[in-house]
Amino acid sequence: MFQKLEDVEKRYEELTKKISDPEIISKQNEWREYMKEHAEIEPIVEKFREYKKTKESLEEAKEMLKVIWHDSAVPIRRRSYWSGGAACESLQTAPN
Repeated sequence: MFQKLEDVEKRYEELTKKISDPEIISKQNEWREYMKEHAEIEPIVEKFREYKKTKESLEEAKEMLKVIWHDSAVPIRRRSYWSGGAACESLQTAPN
């Protein structure tokens, strides 16, 4: 599925170049066809790019949490990871 979306995104980029090409613009029928296809796939490409950006941000946040979690100076007896919508358990620190 993602390969198909990558292909659609690649086609969108090709169409973007074509509809900006003066030679294509001078051929109104061909330009109109490219514009139509471009407009049809644009919402798909926008959502796919939004998905990729969100996924990247999530991965970065996970990495930051790993660093914070493992480099924490606070002694922790029990750690519970938040996953899949499950509630986080409170962290318990070792007594002083």
